[in-house]
Amino acid sequence: MSRIEPQEIIDFCAEMYGVSLEELRTQHGRVRAEPGNMRPVGECRAVAVYLIRRHTMATLREIAALLGQSDRTWVRVMGEKIEHLRRHGGELANRIEAIERRIDDVHEGRMNMSTQGYDLASRCTVRGLPFDRKSCDTVYREAIARNRDGAGQ
Repeated sequence: MSRIEPQEIIDFCAEMYGVSLEELRTQHGRVRAEPGNMRPVGECRAVAVYLIRRHTMATLREIAALLGQSDRTWVRVMGEKIEHLRRHGGELANRIEAIERRIDDVHEGRMNMSTQGYDLASRCTVRGLPFDRKSCDTVYREAIARNRDGAGQ
């Protein structure tokens, strides 16, 4: 079974917020409990926590380590704060929804390719791409786009 990896969610969040991975792992940004009152790095980090907890089986300790934190309680608190803020709707809810669509697209693309019998390694090799995560994601995105346009049917 194919599933989304925590690092992929972190990458999607960083891209959405325009934050570097280095900033996510080193800078401390407070997350306040009022909508619209968060610093981008702190909000990005907290949204990543929320989505990783929601879409993966990663432990609190693993999530904390991925984001350069030492306290797993911090992970639980950030997830709860984002859940609370998400209920208010607004821009935060829209961002989370956009990231979740990307997560679903990547997961759907992987499931479609595996059920259609695609051999990802050979597809990357035929196109002259190295067999790594970035190349594979490119192939997945192209397959998803073809399926949406009706060309992949």
